[in-house]
Amino acid sequence: MSTLQHEVDAMLEALIAAQRRGGRERLPPERELSARWGVSRVTLAKVIQDRVSRGILERRRGSGTYILQMNESGRTLCLGVLLRRRYARNDAHFMHLIDGIARHADSHNCDLQIFDGIEELLERDPRQNRLFRAIDAGMVDGLLVISRMSAAMLGDLRARVPMVIVHNTGGTESLPAVIPDWSASGFLATQHLLQRGHRRIAYVAHHFDQQLVVFEQSGYRLAFRAAGLPEPDPSLLCQTRGVDSSFDADHVRHFLETVRPTALYVHDDRLAAVMIAAAAEIGLEIPRDLSLVGYGHFTRDLPLLQRLTTIDPDWSAIGRRSIELLSGMIAGEAVESTITVISPSLIEGDTVAPPSPRPQAQP
Repeated sequence: MSTLQHEVDAMLEALIAAQRRGGRERLPPERELSARWGVSRVTLAKVIQDRVSRGILERRRGSGTYILQMNESGRTLCLGVLLRRRYARNDAHFMHLIDGIARHADSHNCDLQIFDGIEELLERDPRQNRLFRAIDAGMVDGLLVISRMSAAMLGDLRARVPMVIVHNTGGTESLPAVIPDWSASGFLATQHLLQRGHRRIAYVAHHFDQQLVVFEQSGYRLAFRAAGLPEPDPSLLCQTRGVDSSFDADHVRHFLETVRPTALYVHDDRLAAVMIAAAAEIGLEIPRDLSLVGYGHFTRDLPLLQRLTTIDPDWSAIGRRSIELLSGMIAGEAVESTITVISPSLIEGDTVAPPSPRPQAQP
């Protein structure tokens, strides 16, 4: 969808939720909605058709467009959102992920309840565990797991309610999952930098042992091969956290000064902001001396003076598909234990420019 279509889709989402609450199944005529929202009927029709194709709306010839029930009983479902550790509302990653899910909850007749600190909760006696008590009391119909947890951690929960893994797969490959296409993210970011003339493109991440990092690196390398270029030298891979898991500022500055990449693909916008600050400390200006692409589209939440060029994983689509999948499982629909992959897109900002004639590192 285009940016405008996403905006119209959000307005349509809110309208569907309001209509449901009021017990009104029929939408206002398209001409009325297009005038109300100031968009063309062509754009509106495309957005409505997308929801028709997903079984949310139905067009009835000569009658109008109607909202379909999202579960057979018509009752409101309660979905638990699970986080391994305590939820910090200033954590841009989980804030965007929860917002993407919440954006589609009303129109799918679902309420959400956050259960954080799961790692600590699961160590308690089930009788003293608020999550288990809520499930056993019939107050939770299904679970959306949005942070990395092992199959062992989720073992008891899997036997109690349907469960979908969201934005991660670590240790839970046997469960249905909805994830961004991390390989495509690495490819899009690297391809964009290659097209601007960069060849010394570094990949930067906190740790290299996460599955998403492995996928991103595969896309990063594939972009070089697709451009007919040799794969990047291993020296262009930068891990920013030391053995104690803290940010290793000295290592990062040393990397920028000695390896001298002309561009970075950073696997998280929050880390991208830190890399920009580290570059400034050694006199590198973005994008004159160093171009940068991030991941996550968190830019409105970061204290940046420039608009960050970033990969948007489409949090809304991830949230929508997660809700649809879990609602179907609760309704008894057969779901294969497979992974649903959501396509990302590149959002251009002000942090990418052609490489400057800065002296490069010696091979």
